[in-house]
Amino acid sequence: MYADSTADCIGACEAPMLLVKEKFGRLEKGQVLKVETDKPAVVRDVEDWAGNLGFSIEEQEKVAGVTSIWIRKTKEWSEEIEPTMQTAEQQR
Repeated sequence: MYADSTADCIGACEAPMLLVKEKFGRLEKGQVLKVETDKPAVVRDVEDWAGNLGFSIEEQEKVAGVTSIWIRKTKEWSEEIEPTMQTAEQQR
């Protein structure tokens, strides 16, 4: 699937959700962000974040230990208006 931007959260990505939110915030309504990660906790965080805010996960696949998630920006969004959400990594 085509993506307008990619958030590479593979390996030693220190703050994956910050990177995802930064990249997502730059998109226009209707555009797609591809998130790539090799960490199951990041997959859960991205799924929860997108679902809680009503964004559409268009596609998801796992190949050789790397999960790719395509999220469509279906409405206007910015970090300033997002409610605080505890990530799976913070819950540990």
